[in-house]
Amino acid sequence: MNKTIKLSLATALAAGIVSSACASTDLTEALKGTSIKGYVDYKMTDETKNDGDDREAFHDIDVRVQFDSKLNDNYSLTVRVDEEEDEDDKADSKDTTGAKNSSAIQPEIDKVYFTYKNSGTKVTAGLQTVVAKRLHDSAIGDGVIVSHKASDALSIAGGYFYNSGLGTDEIAGVAISGDAGMVKYGLTYASIIDSDTDSGNDGTAADNGAQVIDITADFDLKAVNLHAAYTTKSEDTTGTKDQDLIKLVVSGKAASMKYAVAYAMGGSDGADVSLDSDADAAVNLQLNEVASDAFGKDGTALYAMVGASLTDTASLKLEYVTADDDSATKLDADEYMVTLSNKVTKKLKLSASYNSWDINNKSDSQTILRAKYSF
Repeated sequence: MNKTIKLSLATALAAGIVSSACASTDLTEALKGTSIKGYVDYKMTDETKNDGDDREAFHDIDVRVQFDSKLNDNYSLTVRVDEEEDEDDKADSKDTTGAKNSSAIQPEIDKVYFTYKNSGTKVTAGLQTVVAKRLHDSAIGDGVIVSHKASDALSIAGGYFYNSGLGTDEIAGVAISGDAGMVKYGLTYASIIDSDTDSGNDGTAADNGAQVIDITADFDLKAVNLHAAYTTKSEDTTGTKDQDLIKLVVSGKAASMKYAVAYAMGGSDGADVSLDSDADAAVNLQLNEVASDAFGKDGTALYAMVGASLTDTASLKLEYVTADDDSATKLDADEYMVTLSNKVTKKLKLSASYNSWDINNKSDSQTILRAKYSF
């Protein structure tokens, strides 16, 4: 997803505050009461195609720094500097027009928001992650989110964004959630409000409006955790069929082992249920290439993972997913990934992965080397 966001009013305001503070005092004074966190992430990928038309190896370097400053007992300011989307994901060897120079650091202020907290009430206003983040892939926009925690058993939240990383459309959402002993629950309603006056919200192909309902329940049974979710999406375009997805997950730990098994079942017309039609949304079941948002008629997928600690710092994880549907193209997909990780220090993690998938008799594989330093 393209994370590039135009300079918003909140961004300009915060930039002015920061520059004024730095102009009136030294850096040490300006940073008092400010926490700094972020990471430097290097990833190298080498992909091989079954048809022999291999892509060149490419890399991606991501840098992120976030500043959280407490202004007083109730107010705080968050400013995040991140890179523009620049993954050096080259097209195949016959076409390199999509290549980007990810070695060049291209920072942007992608988050600027103020937070107010008082007696269980929290208000965040500015450029921030769009409301109902479980339903999208880290979309960022200008808006306000208000939440109130009445008790552990009940929290209420609502938000409105006048633009978003999902396009120029407005986004609104409300949610209730809580922790009732062994059960955690959540109910979210999110709506894309088409702000394009040319389409007139008339149900034509240019009408981007849509509504999503997401219901979740998590059961903590000590040794085993159960997660159940139902998500449905209805688009405003005339003739568009509703999308539905049911997801069930069983996970747990035993000694130095951890495991997870997940099952996803789509509706009779598909399971593209996220706000931004992106497989990376947490609502979907996915591994890397195979994801539930690609389901056609009555699609299903089964995911399995087992991980083990090899030493105090090293671990091995095996993942597998298989999926199919009854659409005209008859989805038939299998994918597995093997990942070896080593936590060198609390802040530095190294990993190597081998990933292979077969979708409708077309096979590809890739090797990924990664080093991430967090601070």
